[in-house]
Amino acid sequence: MNTRELANVSIPAHQVLVQKLIKAAQRKMTREEIFEQEVSYVYGNLPSGSKLTKDEIRKYLLDRRGE
Repeated sequence: MNTRELANVSIPAHQVLVQKLIKAAQRKMTREEIFEQEVSYVYGNLPSGSKLTKDEIRKYLLDRRGE
C-alpha cells in the first residue's frame, strides 16, 4: 500500500507508523549506511570534551580496514 492509498484509509496513526517501521526493518542497509552508523556510534561514545571529529573517525576506520 503506497502513501496515497494510506491517506484514503482510516487507520489510527500508530498503525501507520508500525507499518512503516516493519517496511524499514525489512530493507537491507548498504555498506555505506552501515559504515556511517559505525562512525556515528564511535562519535557518540567519545568522552565529553573529545576533540575528534567525525571525519577523523572515518579516516581512522578506513585506515584500520586498509581502505
